[in-house]
Amino acid sequence: MGSSYSGNNGGIGIKGNFDCGGIFESSVLLPDSISLDFYNVKIGDDIKLKLIKDRLPRLEVVKLIDDTLIGLVPPTYSKLIKCIEEGWKYYGKITNIEGDEFDPMIYIRIQGEF
Repeated sequence: MGSSYSGNNGGIGIKGNFDCGGIFESSVLLPDSISLDFYNVKIGDDIKLKLIKDRLPRLEVVKLIDDTLIGLVPPTYSKLIKCIEEGWKYYGKITNIEGDEFDPMIYIRIQGEF
């Protein structure tokens, strides 16, 4: 309530040099507009990034099995949009979940594949 996003600022860690094929760790942004089924998201769930080309492109984090929307990749990762447009795909797992259904913090680890 009151803010556009719940949780922290969506900090991201990069393992190694930044390039399309790196390993990326991040918290997921949860805009108020996303209705997350908190109890249907588990540590270890397989995920992927999905590029939504809109007036303002965004990267959604979705469950691999059924495309359930989990949240958004922070805008500091806008470089990955270009990578996806060049043919890269990003897959990974949910590594940690903190908080509760009213203020969840979901952490992911993804890797680029070409």
